[in-house]
This record gives sequence, C-alpha cells and structure tokens, in this order.
Amino acid sequence: MVRIVDVGTALEYFPRLPEQSIPFMMRVEAPLPAENAHVCRIDVQRGGATIQRGSPAPLDLNVGISMLSQLYVGVHSVDTAKRAGDIVSRGGVLREPLKKMFLPQHVALRAYF
Repeated sequence: MVRIVDVGTALEYFPRLPEQSIPFMMRVEAPLPAENAHVCRIDVQRGGATIQRGSPAPLDLNVGISMLSQLYVGVHSVDTAKRAGDIVSRGGVLREPLKKMFLPQHVALRAYF
C-alpha cells in the first residue's frame, strides 16, 4: 500500500512535471493526516510546483488521497481514475496535462488496493 502523507511536498518534488506552467485549484479529500485535506492552488511546471493552501477560487480538480497516491506512483492512469469516479475535473482542460504527469507504469505490488 502507498499513501502520500504530505501532498504539498509530494507535488513540489514530483519527478514528471510539465515544461509549461499549469495552474489549477485542487481539493484533496483525506481523513488522515488532517494537513492533507484541503483546497489549494497548484502551479506545476518543470523545476517544481508552488502550492498555496486555502485559495477561494473555483475548483478544477477533486481527488481522494488514495487515488492521488496511486496516480503518483503509476498504479492507475488518469482515465482509469476518471472512469472510477475517483477524480473529478471541471471542464476537462486538465485531462491532457494530467495524463502527461501521471503516467501509468509497472508497479510491483503483491496486493492491489
């Protein structure tokens, strides 16, 4: 099992950030730790991501911490997450950039979660 324990730090050091800036508002639903359950404005681009917590703008993306963790390590694709209803994006503008960031890959796990 894998679980992100600090969303901000995980995204700041994410290895597959896009070349161009992609700003978006994201809500992460996480029961524990409480620091992960928040709305934040994220601007990702090659070289890092900047995170502003608690911005009041409309949401572009809503995702649970479990699915975000699975996307992060490559267990699932963005399309799989959308079909399962575990990631909801407004308008579809983020679909292609997210698909380039969260690439599915072979993950050696004995039991999938």
